[in-house]
Amino acid sequence: MKIFGNILLILLLCSFSVVAQKNISLSGTLFDKDEKEPLIGVGVGLLNPKDSTVITGATTDQNGVYSIKNLASGNYLLKFSYLGYKTTLQKVTLSNEQPNKNLGTQYLEIDAIRLREAVIVAETPEMIVKNDTIEFNAESFKVTENAVVEDLLKRLPGVEVDKDGKITANGKSIPKILVDGKEFFSDDAQVASKNLPAEMVEKVQVIDRKSETARLTGFDDGEEETIINLTTKPGMKRGTVGNAYAGAGADLANENDFRYRMAGFLNKMQDFDRYTVIVGKNNNNNMGAQDLGAQRSSGMRTRRGSGGITTTTNIMANMNKEFSTALSVNGDVRYTGIDRLSKNKSESATLSETISQLDRSSSLNKYISDAVAANFRLEWKPDTMNTLIFRPNFSFNKDKSYQEESLERSDYDTSDMILTEEENSKVKGDGYNLGANLDYSHKFNSKRGRTFTISLNGSYNDNFSYENTFNQTYRYTIQHDSIQNRRDESDNTSKSFRANLSFVEPIGKNNFLQFFYRISYNDSENVNSTYDLYENLYGHDPLLLISMIETDSIASLVLDQSRSTLRNSTTQRIGLSFKAIREKFNYTIGFNVDPSNSLTETYQPSSSSDPLRYSYYNRLPNMIGDSVISSIKQNVINFSPTVNFNYLFSQRTNLRIDYSGQTNQPSASQLRDYTDTSRPNSWVTGNPNLKPGYRNSLNARFQKYVIDTQLNYNLSLNGGFSINDIVSIQTLRSDGIRETTYDNINGNWNMGFRGGINSPLRNKKFSLGSNVSVNYSDQKSYVSNYVAGNTNTVKNTKGDFSTQISANGSFRSDLFDLGLRANFNYNHITYTVRPENNRDTYNYGLNAYTTWYLPFNITIESDITYTARKGYTEGYDIPETIWNASITKRLFSKGFNSGSIKIDIYDILQDRNSISASYTNNGYRISESNSLPSYFMASVIYKFANFENNSAKRSRGGEEGGPNPESMRRRMEMGGGNRGGGGPPAF
Repeated sequence: MKIFGNILLILLLCSFSVVAQKNISLSGTLFDKDEKEPLIGVGVGLLNPKDSTVITGATTDQNGVYSIKNLASGNYLLKFSYLGYKTTLQKVTLSNEQPNKNLGTQYLEIDAIRLREAVIVAETPEMIVKNDTIEFNAESFKVTENAVVEDLLKRLPGVEVDKDGKITANGKSIPKILVDGKEFFSDDAQVASKNLPAEMVEKVQVIDRKSETARLTGFDDGEEETIINLTTKPGMKRGTVGNAYAGAGADLANENDFRYRMAGFLNKMQDFDRYTVIVGKNNNNNMGAQDLGAQRSSGMRTRRGSGGITTTTNIMANMNKEFSTALSVNGDVRYTGIDRLSKNKSESATLSETISQLDRSSSLNKYISDAVAANFRLEWKPDTMNTLIFRPNFSFNKDKSYQEESLERSDYDTSDMILTEEENSKVKGDGYNLGANLDYSHKFNSKRGRTFTISLNGSYNDNFSYENTFNQTYRYTIQHDSIQNRRDESDNTSKSFRANLSFVEPIGKNNFLQFFYRISYNDSENVNSTYDLYENLYGHDPLLLISMIETDSIASLVLDQSRSTLRNSTTQRIGLSFKAIREKFNYTIGFNVDPSNSLTETYQPSSSSDPLRYSYYNRLPNMIGDSVISSIKQNVINFSPTVNFNYLFSQRTNLRIDYSGQTNQPSASQLRDYTDTSRPNSWVTGNPNLKPGYRNSLNARFQKYVIDTQLNYNLSLNGGFSINDIVSIQTLRSDGIRETTYDNINGNWNMGFRGGINSPLRNKKFSLGSNVSVNYSDQKSYVSNYVAGNTNTVKNTKGDFSTQISANGSFRSDLFDLGLRANFNYNHITYTVRPENNRDTYNYGLNAYTTWYLPFNITIESDITYTARKGYTEGYDIPETIWNASITKRLFSKGFNSGSIKIDIYDILQDRNSISASYTNNGYRISESNSLPSYFMASVIYKFANFENNSAKRSRGGEEGGPNPESMRRRMEMGGGNRGGGGPPAF
């Protein structure tokens, strides 16, 4: 961490004088050459004349005036960009002798060639595609007045939001949402989707974005992510927007079950400066943010359960401050409290040649978590040659859970009972994480394209947890009843550091050579002590044993379960790449050498200490043992090429192909050199000889957008092949114990195809879309049987062929909106071991939603979803129909302030179930959890806003005074463009 501070201090001192000299302003006024009217929203970019890179920029206001401040003396290029007009370049010289330079009135000419495209833009296309960005116009996907961004995303073609709020776009997970290109609560997309008002959004952009390092170097590093960027309406960028929500109701089927939701949102913006506060508390499963405890508590033993009914508390604040064109700071602080009660039952089968087992279990879980997290981002560009980005982060979480579980394990083929188990456990723990990233890039004046980039990343993670488990098992095979009462103490710490060095050298015209070096170091320590609680003091009475947990008792160290694992590993990448940029295409070819080495040591106490007096609420000693059980060194080298090819048929049609490789290190728990028997009937044995896995990935994508018809379609192929893939091996014992361990295997691979098409019809009221995907995976694993001291291990290959088809259509009008979505999913699963258990499953469903806009400011919404499944285990092929409806009445509307009441009814038919199924490499698991029951809620909603000018009214449209369509069309036909502006400047 100290090295980060030193580097940052040196760079700040070196550039202080540069920042201090930026005291010149540049201004002017832009008019239409023919109409002699001011142009609003023109993008004004100030460029470096040497390489045409953008230094800073501005947009013109309602009077056509632009102003750029905090500039240094020198020569520049001034660029004016506006849809429907010719792009203009002008040389400008700034000096300290004229600190306030005004260029006066300048005129832009109509561009006849781009005019046709400008007319289409004026007609509000619902979607535009350009290179790696799909942009949706929010006004084309109407939502109700009180809708949040999540409601808007559900309307977009190719975008899906599941029941847990997770977002996918064209099959890719969305880890974060930006607002106006700036981070909004870092990597928690649900904060934006569940809290931001949809009416603030002008455009939704789905972007395939390269990593920070790749954006700085210009060379892909294989760490691309798909994100969503929300652009706010122009008139809402200078003012305050907020809302308050209070709702109360009750379950329809259960008496005295009270439902409530309280939430508040406040957002203040001043151009690119933004301050946001969000608070909320509810017990209707509206998380409003991700479970920070589940995200951050690596190594903790907390059992969180699944599904269930959750009470959530959120307090969050976010800011983005542009101190100057050179320096900006973005950050957030969050508190999330989770209180979840879940009831689950499941059926899982583990299949092998001779012994196969079937588990049926039920559990009750109470999980409580309190978590605080903070993330900040400082970006500093003292000049066009240097960029520094510093991102510190911190998190702390405190979790506890209590679980009761019952298990019946039987022979899969004969249904003969093997064992029954009753287990109570209580877990408590806390942990924190510190981390920071530093990226610095320097462009050399001596040669255009020559760049040096360094990226540093470090983190420290410390977690503690303890678990008390009381287990009673009856084994039918040997007619034996056993009781185990144990306490596990666990401390997990890890330190990691990663450094990337890149040097890019131009070779000839538009050719570049990159030397890349990366080193990653990780040091982890897992310390575990297991104690037996002396149950023989009380006999074997379960009631006495349970009471003993809450009182003082005697604890004795279990030697073979009190082992600790220490591991340090170093992974490097040495790469050389060549990149060529041509008018129609660009490509990168590279070769990487990835050496890695590791040392794994396992320790154990050599002798047991005297029994200890034990209190349930206090910690017991937990320390690394005094004798080394094993010490294993490993050295592995992998080689892989890197290929990136991008062909630009046009600005809106492209073909892209990427190939890369990535190392996957085994976890500390997978490497430990002992058998964990804390779960008496489910043992886990580590493998200290595990090698790092290596994943080779190939992706190809073709995308085309036809601007005249707004037809968009995309096709993608993806595949992967693994070397030393880390897989689990399950051994089924005749006494009912199931033991899991790990090994490396070669030959696992997958491939898939995805295609999508979307198009509005001519009158723009109808829109149709469809997506189809076909995937196949071939996953190898091992299944073992242990009978009478003999182990028989067989390799099993699971083949999984799946196809998914979805179609959607919508109709939009001033009176009502209507949407339909249909989906079908087919899976064909095969096993080389026990092929009689091959399976064909079907999932299909239909969703319909409608919104009616009635007189007297009344809005009625209805959403109904039918889902069904076939081919699963008997009793789980249960269809469900979920029907939700609401009615909203606006009580008053004065300016931007309004109040309304809303009545919601969820699951009107009371038909909800929460069933999920998955098929593993050697079996299947089907589970069902309790879900939120049918309930109603009456809410009061107050919305308020205050803007500096009337442009916000124009951005809202409707009764507040939106743009006149005929006037816009006439002006576009004359080449005037949409003078309301909007969106980022097109430099």
